[in-house]
Amino acid sequence: MRPQPIRKVQLVLPPPKRPDTNVTKFAKWPQPLAIISIATYLCRHNPDVEVEVLDASNVLSLEQALEKLDADVVGVSTTAAGYEYALKVAQVATQRGAAAVLGGAAATALAREILTYHDSVDAVVRYDGEIAFSKYVAGASLESIENLVYRDEGEIRENPVRLLNLNELPIPDRSLVDMEAYFRNSKDSDYAICEPFSRPMNIYSQKGCIWRSQEEGGCVFCSIPYYDLRVREPKLVWEEIGSLVDTYGADFIWDPSDNLVGDKEWFRQFCAAKPAGLNIHYTNYVDAMAVDEEVGGLLAQTGCCSVFVGMEAGDPAMLQSMNKRSTLEDNLNAMKILQSQRIGVIVGVVVGVPGETKESLNKTVEFLKRISEFDNFDRLEWGSLIPFPGSRANRTLRDHPDLRDKYKHFGDDNYTRDLLSMTRDWYRYFCEVSFDDIQAVQEKVVEAGLVPYEMTAYQRRSWSGTPSRVFLDAV
Repeated sequence: MRPQPIRKVQLVLPPPKRPDTNVTKFAKWPQPLAIISIATYLCRHNPDVEVEVLDASNVLSLEQALEKLDADVVGVSTTAAGYEYALKVAQVATQRGAAAVLGGAAATALAREILTYHDSVDAVVRYDGEIAFSKYVAGASLESIENLVYRDEGEIRENPVRLLNLNELPIPDRSLVDMEAYFRNSKDSDYAICEPFSRPMNIYSQKGCIWRSQEEGGCVFCSIPYYDLRVREPKLVWEEIGSLVDTYGADFIWDPSDNLVGDKEWFRQFCAAKPAGLNIHYTNYVDAMAVDEEVGGLLAQTGCCSVFVGMEAGDPAMLQSMNKRSTLEDNLNAMKILQSQRIGVIVGVVVGVPGETKESLNKTVEFLKRISEFDNFDRLEWGSLIPFPGSRANRTLRDHPDLRDKYKHFGDDNYTRDLLSMTRDWYRYFCEVSFDDIQAVQEKVVEAGLVPYEMTAYQRRSWSGTPSRVFLDAV
């Protein structure tokens, strides 16, 4: 039950949980835009409510965040890696008399499971949270709140989903957090922003993926929940970037949108809308298939100095198996074009897709060696496939006749144990290589000098908008 009246709301981003066998490294300078956006919307539409953001992933420790919990309603952002810590926050919040509401990618995928197994959670918001959470705080009837999943007399109710018009949302108010803390974090020696930049910030220009929005689209490993592509008005994006430069002295922007250049017409408009006097450099994700001479030139002209390209594999059969739309030829062509524009490339790889063999793994390693010969190659971000909730891989595994009973309670208190077990089972049931074979290939990657970091089991490093170098002639 929601406490009435609601005087204070806290929004919490828990840290990822890092078991020794599943080490993940994240940069700590990006601001938590999702909860800042919700907080901004609350401040505008619920002006009598005090709003506080607790970033326990980048600024506070989990213990510090738990000590600070004293609100009437606590909203928790729930990622696949931070799922158990999100539930811990909800449990402590409930013990202190608050209503706990979970949102985020993992909560969107596991909304029913969360409410089935965790009494400390009062409700779940799927997909966009700004309007839904604001209405929840305002005391609207639960059945009237779109995107809300909740309990009603012992039954779990799922309200219709509404994806918001991004142009109607206010610009996230970074004054709700201590920006200087994030700038200090950007100097973290483990994952520092590269010179000559020192005040990096993040924005988003889109939500969703143009490939995933198509009926036949979407990569098998992708767990990002948005099923449609929504873009912001280019002028609004540049106005936000300009305000970050003026207010905070931002000198580098990361846009984590899935594919900045996927909607080419929108991208042309975005480039044309950049103010002539705005001097800023940025990095983003791009799909190799969408990179041509025009796109490469526009990226360079508007200040892009680094991109992340998910090339994923060096075997055409594996690209087809993971439902990747880019080909090996697309990847090589993108490298050539981006090299000509002096744009650095961070290459993403995912191994362990359906049908993976020792031969296909060797082809991937050889392809990566070829890619690394380009002088604009920054580094490789290696990941063994993990069937995260919300991905096609997760659904496929949980639907397998031999595994349905084993994981029928996925989402309960054994989440992390089950996720690691699922990963092992994924290789047993869907690949022609063992997990030990994957580890052996990782050693080859290290020996080839393709990664600048220590490899671990289930290696999942997060790019997090942090290139390790850029080409100074471009900036």
